[in-house]
Amino acid sequence: MARSLEILSRWHKSVDNLSTSTLGFYDSIEKAVRAKELPISATRTTRLEHGILSGTRQYLELSYDRYVYVLSALPFGKDFYFGWHLGRKMPNLAALGCGIVMGVPVLLLISVTIAGVVKGAFLFVFLLAGGLFAIGTGAAGNVSEIQEALCALPLIGPVYRRLFNPDTFYTEESRVMFEESVHRVVLDVVAGILTINKMTPLTEPQKEVQRRPQL
Repeated sequence: MARSLEILSRWHKSVDNLSTSTLGFYDSIEKAVRAKELPISATRTTRLEHGILSGTRQYLELSYDRYVYVLSALPFGKDFYFGWHLGRKMPNLAALGCGIVMGVPVLLLISVTIAGVVKGAFLFVFLLAGGLFAIGTGAAGNVSEIQEALCALPLIGPVYRRLFNPDTFYTEESRVMFEESVHRVVLDVVAGILTINKMTPLTEPQKEVQRRPQL
């Protein structure tokens, strides 16, 4: 199931009288990303066109840290559309809530069973703090989704983000590098398609990214 995204920016271009391959476009993007040795993971996903009874379309997702590009390419009549959305992955609070409701009481019960009521309470706090520290430092493996969910929690979230997952100059620079690198790849691939089909190259205004207004 595709994750929800907070959309940060987007780009699109519809080309008149162009017939090309959606899957071929995705293949070219993936090949260009590999050639540049970008630290990005690529996956093909399907998303609903409308509601649960509607059809689906295939997209190419390029992920880096908490950010993901969703690329699309499709015919529309005699024209062909290229586009992408860049978003920040939204935390799965429902899954975290279930984990807390089910996991915390079990951990407390085990701690009390092993060490008794008083010592068990201290053991519970120690294990809980250790688990949060392991998640915060990444010792538990690929835990970025759990980190984002913890950061979204009331009360504990702001403290956890400040200690373990703050927004820094590096995180902002990484987001910008990710956005610009992938956008260049997309423009290069689209330019190659237009050249092969002997069509007019994109103008500079047509290459511009549309960013979400900052509140």
